[in-house]
Amino acid sequence: MCQVACRWAGVPLQNHEVKQRASDLGKMIDGFSAVGLRYRQGKCARKESEKWMKGIIDRIRAADIFDYFSAVIH
Repeated sequence: MCQVACRWAGVPLQNHEVKQRASDLGKMIDGFSAVGLRYRQGKCARKESEKWMKGIIDRIRAADIFDYFSAVIH
């Protein structure tokens, strides 16, 4: 499901990243209304996801990667 969502949104996702990204997305959703450990895990997953997305956006803007869907991110 993570792969499909990323493809639909135009986010390039390598096969080796799927498990980590899916886990991070799940932790972010689970941590929204949580307290304690689940909240901290969700917050950590969000920081990691934002760092990952920033890297992708920077690469697209530097023209290192580009495809039809990347135009939306640019």
